[in-house]
Amino acid sequence: MQDQHEAVFSWFAHPVFSRYWQHYRQAMGWQQKHKRAYSRALAAYAFPPFPWPSPAAPPPRYSGLARG
Repeated sequence: MQDQHEAVFSWFAHPVFSRYWQHYRQAMGWQQKHKRAYSRALAAYAFPPFPWPSPAAPPPRYSGLARG
């Protein structure tokens, strides 16, 4: 029973897969870093530190031009 368990769970410890695990760790680090950056970007967009300009009113320079 122990031999079968070792055969199933020891494949990933083989030296052939060392390059795979190196890439896996690098990819997971990249993914975590970009996940944090994406979360920060969304938070900055949703809750900006400055007020958004109000698009409700048209600019005053166009308010009286085309009245006839």
